[in-house]
Amino acid sequence: GVAAALQGVPIKVVACYVPGAPFALIARPEFKSVPELRGKAIGLNTFGGNIEVVARLIFKHFGMDGDKDIKFLALGTNERRFSAMKQGLADATLGTPPLDFFGKKFGFVVLTRANELFSYPASGILASVKKIKERPNEVKRVIKAGIKFNRYFRQNREGSVQAMAEWMK
Repeated sequence: GVAAALQGVPIKVVACYVPGAPFALIARPEFKSVPELRGKAIGLNTFGGNIEVVARLIFKHFGMDGDKDIKFLALGTNERRFSAMKQGLADATLGTPPLDFFGKKFGFVVLTRANELFSYPASGILASVKKIKERPNEVKRVIKAGIKFNRYFRQNREGSVQAMAEWMK
Protein backbone atom coordinates (compact mmCIF):
# COMPACT_ATOMS: atom_id res chain seq x y z
CA GLY A 1 0.00 0.00 0.00
CA VAL A 2 2.76 2.46 0.84
CA ALA A 3 4.46 1.71 -2.47
CA ALA A 4 1.15 2.37 -4.24
CA ALA A 5 0.73 5.68 -2.39
CA LEU A 6 4.24 6.71 -3.43
CA GLN A 7 3.34 5.90 -7.04
CA GLY A 8 0.32 8.22 -6.97
CA VAL A 9 -2.61 5.93 -6.10
CA PRO A 10 -5.16 8.13 -4.23
CA ILE A 11 -4.63 6.56 -0.81
CA LYS A 12 -3.10 7.89 2.39
CA VAL A 13 -1.37 6.31 5.35
CA VAL A 14 -3.70 7.26 8.22
CA ALA A 15 -2.00 5.28 10.99
CA CYS A 16 1.43 3.76 11.37
CA TYR A 17 2.08 1.12 14.03
CA VAL A 18 5.58 0.07 12.90
CA PRO A 19 7.46 3.12 11.59
CA GLY A 20 10.63 1.26 10.57
CA ALA A 21 10.57 -1.28 7.77
CA PRO A 22 12.18 -4.48 9.15
CA PHE A 23 13.96 -5.25 5.84
CA ALA A 24 17.53 -6.50 5.88
CA LEU A 25 19.86 -6.24 2.88
CA ILE A 26 21.35 -9.74 2.62
CA ALA A 27 24.37 -10.28 0.38
CA ARG A 28 26.83 -12.89 -0.78
CA PRO A 29 29.72 -13.21 1.72
CA GLU A 30 32.30 -11.47 -0.48
CA PHE A 31 30.47 -8.14 -0.01
CA LYS A 32 31.36 -6.22 3.13
CA SER A 33 29.51 -2.92 2.55
CA VAL A 34 26.51 -1.55 0.66
CA PRO A 35 28.60 0.61 -1.75
CA GLU A 36 30.33 -2.56 -2.99
CA LEU A 37 26.99 -3.53 -4.59
CA ARG A 38 27.28 -0.72 -7.17
CA GLY A 39 26.66 -2.29 -10.59
CA LYS A 40 25.54 -5.59 -9.07
CA ALA A 41 22.30 -7.58 -9.36
CA ILE A 42 19.77 -7.38 -6.53
CA GLY A 43 17.05 -10.03 -6.36
CA LEU A 44 13.50 -8.82 -5.72
CA ASN A 45 10.28 -10.76 -5.38
CA THR A 46 8.57 -8.54 -7.99
CA PHE A 47 9.00 -5.13 -9.57
CA GLY A 48 7.16 -2.20 -7.97
CA GLY A 49 6.58 -3.72 -4.55
CA ASN A 50 7.76 -2.78 -1.08
CA ILE A 51 11.04 -4.68 -1.42
CA GLU A 52 12.02 -2.60 -4.44
CA VAL A 53 10.95 0.67 -2.81
CA VAL A 54 12.95 -0.10 0.34
CA ALA A 55 15.95 -1.27 -1.71
CA ARG A 56 15.97 1.99 -3.66
CA LEU A 57 15.79 3.98 -0.41
CA ILE A 58 18.71 2.01 1.05
CA PHE A 59 20.87 2.57 -2.04
CA LYS A 60 19.88 6.25 -2.12
CA HIS A 61 20.98 6.53 1.52
CA PHE A 62 24.42 5.30 0.41
CA GLY A 63 24.58 7.76 -2.50
CA MET A 64 23.57 5.41 -5.29
CA ASP A 65 20.93 5.76 -7.99
CA GLY A 66 18.67 2.71 -8.21
CA ASP A 67 18.15 3.26 -11.93
CA LYS A 68 21.81 3.66 -12.88
CA ASP A 69 23.90 1.95 -10.20
CA ILE A 70 21.89 -1.19 -9.46
CA LYS A 71 20.45 -3.97 -11.60
CA PHE A 72 17.18 -5.23 -10.14
CA LEU A 73 15.95 -8.72 -10.99
CA ALA A 74 12.41 -9.97 -10.28
CA LEU A 75 13.12 -13.50 -9.07
CA GLY A 76 10.04 -14.39 -7.03
CA THR A 77 10.06 -16.25 -3.74
CA ASN A 78 12.66 -16.11 -0.99
CA GLU A 79 13.87 -19.57 -1.98
CA ARG A 80 14.41 -18.52 -5.60
CA ARG A 81 16.27 -15.38 -4.57
CA PHE A 82 18.59 -17.35 -2.28
CA SER A 83 19.11 -19.94 -4.99
CA ALA A 84 20.08 -17.20 -7.47
CA MET A 85 22.55 -15.85 -4.90
CA LYS A 86 24.08 -19.30 -4.35
CA GLN A 87 24.52 -19.67 -8.12
CA GLY A 88 26.03 -16.19 -8.49
CA LEU A 89 23.11 -14.90 -10.58
CA ALA A 90 22.21 -12.31 -7.92
CA ASP A 91 24.52 -10.62 -5.45
CA ALA A 92 22.01 -9.60 -2.78
CA THR A 93 18.35 -9.52 -1.83
CA LEU A 94 16.14 -8.01 0.84
CA GLY A 95 13.79 -9.60 3.28
CA THR A 96 12.10 -9.37 6.64
CA PRO A 97 12.74 -11.68 9.58
CA PRO A 98 13.30 -14.59 9.63
CA LEU A 99 14.87 -14.27 6.15
CA ASP A 100 17.95 -12.59 7.61
CA PHE A 101 18.38 -15.52 10.02
CA PHE A 102 18.09 -18.07 7.18
CA GLY A 103 20.47 -16.02 5.04
CA LYS A 104 23.13 -16.22 7.74
CA LYS A 105 22.59 -19.99 7.99
CA PHE A 106 23.32 -20.22 4.24
CA GLY A 107 26.53 -18.23 4.67
CA PHE A 108 25.23 -14.85 3.49
CA VAL A 109 25.80 -11.58 5.35
CA VAL A 110 23.47 -8.80 6.45
CA LEU A 111 24.95 -5.52 5.21
CA THR A 112 22.36 -3.17 6.70
CA ARG A 113 18.82 -2.92 8.00
CA ALA A 114 16.38 -0.36 6.61
CA ASN A 115 14.92 0.53 10.01
CA GLU A 116 18.38 1.66 11.12
CA LEU A 117 18.62 4.09 8.17
CA PHE A 118 15.19 5.71 7.70
CA SER A 119 11.50 5.62 8.59
CA TYR A 120 9.16 3.76 6.28
CA PRO A 121 5.71 2.69 7.49
CA ALA A 122 5.78 -1.10 7.70
CA SER A 123 2.46 -1.72 9.41
CA GLY A 124 -0.57 0.47 9.71
CA ILE A 125 -3.76 1.55 8.06
CA LEU A 126 -4.33 2.95 4.58
CA ALA A 127 -7.50 4.66 3.43
CA SER A 128 -8.62 6.01 0.11
CA VAL A 129 -8.80 9.78 -0.23
CA LYS A 130 -12.50 9.33 -1.04
CA LYS A 131 -13.13 7.37 2.20
CA ILE A 132 -11.29 9.98 4.27
CA LYS A 133 -13.41 12.79 2.80
CA GLU A 134 -16.77 11.00 2.83
CA ARG A 135 -16.54 8.96 6.07
CA PRO A 136 -13.93 10.52 8.37
CA ASN A 137 -15.62 9.20 11.53
CA GLU A 138 -15.34 5.63 10.26
CA VAL A 139 -11.63 6.15 9.55
CA LYS A 140 -11.14 7.54 13.08
CA ARG A 141 -12.94 4.54 14.64
CA VAL A 142 -10.69 2.12 12.74
CA ILE A 143 -7.58 4.01 13.87
CA LYS A 144 -8.79 3.95 17.50
CA ALA A 145 -9.46 0.20 17.27
CA GLY A 146 -5.90 -0.29 15.98
CA ILE A 147 -4.48 1.69 18.89
CA LYS A 148 -6.52 -0.37 21.38
CA PHE A 149 -5.31 -3.58 19.73
CA ASN A 150 -1.68 -2.48 19.93
CA ARG A 151 -2.05 -1.57 23.63
CA TYR A 152 -3.63 -4.95 24.37
CA PHE A 153 -0.99 -6.79 22.37
CA ARG A 154 1.88 -5.10 24.23
CA GLN A 155 0.35 -5.34 27.70
CA ASN A 156 -1.13 -8.87 27.54
CA ARG A 157 1.55 -11.26 26.33
CA GLU A 158 -0.29 -14.45 27.30
CA GLY A 159 -3.55 -13.51 25.55
CA SER A 160 -1.65 -12.19 22.51
CA VAL A 161 0.37 -15.39 22.10
CA GLN A 162 -2.81 -17.47 22.41
CA ALA A 163 -4.65 -15.36 19.82
CA MET A 164 -1.70 -15.52 17.39
CA ALA A 165 -1.35 -19.30 17.83
CA GLU A 166 -5.03 -19.80 17.06
CA TRP A 167 -5.00 -17.43 14.10
CA MET A 168 -1.78 -18.79 12.56
CA LYS A 169 -2.46 -22.42 13.55
